[in-house]
Amino acid sequence: MESNGLANVFNLSLGKEATVSIIGVGSGVGRIVDRIQACGLPNTELCAVGMNGEELKEIVFLHKYFSNKLLSCLIVCLGGDAEENCIKAFLQKADDMKIPAKLLVVKLPHSSEGVEKRRNALQFLSEIEKSVSGIFVVDCDAFHCSSIPESFEKADEKVVDIVNAFVCLIVKRSMIGFDFNDVKNFLEYRPCKKIIDYFTLSGNIDCLKNELKDVWSSFSLKYPSWGDISGFLFVLYYNRQNPQVQDDTVLGFLKMIYETIMKRLNDHTDVKWTIIDTPDLPEEIFRVDIFTKF
Repeated sequence: MESNGLANVFNLSLGKEATVSIIGVGSGVGRIVDRIQACGLPNTELCAVGMNGEELKEIVFLHKYFSNKLLSCLIVCLGGDAEENCIKAFLQKADDMKIPAKLLVVKLPHSSEGVEKRRNALQFLSEIEKSVSGIFVVDCDAFHCSSIPESFEKADEKVVDIVNAFVCLIVKRSMIGFDFNDVKNFLEYRPCKKIIDYFTLSGNIDCLKNELKDVWSSFSLKYPSWGDISGFLFVLYYNRQNPQVQDDTVLGFLKMIYETIMKRLNDHTDVKWTIIDTPDLPEEIFRVDIFTKF
């Protein structure tokens, strides 16, 4: 799915009770929005919009994607002036509509596209940071692939995973009373820090226990120490209908998470966690999502 102007706005899911809007802006994001739509997120509106600077005045037609939303998630492949101008216009529209939380998920240009293009993209992020609640950055250069198209494909998959995981925090019901206010508090804690990192694991519970024992090897790529993590949000997904998984098993796993990760965090770190029942997960599979901020 690609679009070249506001005459071609692709509305994939327009529900009456949608609380989240996901908007792909500019060229190259239609395929990403298609994949997110396939995740079947409830209470979510999705669209992809191709738009150049001359069409910004027509942004009023997207009013319905901002009306009565808790979160607006904008997805963009950075590198062009048109996309950056569109994002600014969309964020201004979200401000005008008083959206409580604005999330930006960006793909950085691959190094093969030129040093200047990457530098301009990073400069844009530093300028736009104050206008959003949180930013996820996906760098095509971070994927060690045998070809450039494969790097782009991996980056697209990462964007889909990030958006799906974060939006689930709002549109999926928590088993422990976690809701949008907790998500908003996570985003607003130390508001000068907007970049969010995402880490995920899935497997049977014994496999996850082994993986999480060495979880610092993943975090150390971004953070000098545990104490440098200012915000920590942990999510456990499992199929509660599995008769082989007893509550004691889950509690034991959560205790292990506390001992191996949460106990090492700074006293001033904002820590939040939740559990989400996921009937479509295979009975033996658990999934762990972790969101962190500097």
